Amino acid sequence: MTNREMIVDLLRQVIEGEDYRSLDRLLDDLDPMDACDRPDGAPYSIATIAWHTWFWCNLWNEGICGGENPTLGWDLDATWPEIGRGEWDKVRGDLYMALQRAALLAEEADLDQVVWDDQTVSHLLMEIAVHSAYHIGQIALARQAAGLWVEQQQ
Repeated sequence: MTNREMIVDLLRQVIEGEDYRSLDRLLDDLDPMDACDRPDGAPYSIATIAWHTWFWCNLWNEGICGGENPTLGWDLDATWPEIGRGEWDKVRGDLYMALQRAALLAEEADLDQVVWDDQTVSHLLMEIAVHSAYHIGQIALARQAAGLWVEQQQ
């Protein structure tokens, strides 16, 4: 398997799920109240985790497409905003689009191109996959904590 094939497959697994619930299975049935209200004892709502995941995925996508690295000097706590119920559908849709964009870039971009100092396109795509998988796990735990767990579809 080539490096490109591995990255494409990795992003496919992040989006579609393989050994865990797919992202759409974790998000699509959540109403705005369930998505935006923080479960008891949890630091973030599902919507906040989804927004944070979108934010970094989008930022790395932009880097792959030639954008500058804007992160120097940032307050990283600002990447965890409270999301209002009226924003939930947009946040969910933006996350799906950003991950699909990453999957397309994995198929088409020059993986060896250096962006953002010494980071390659390949590196940023792997950042997207690993970071997104981590937060998809947080979403699954938040659903469980809130009593909103979904059974695996057969």
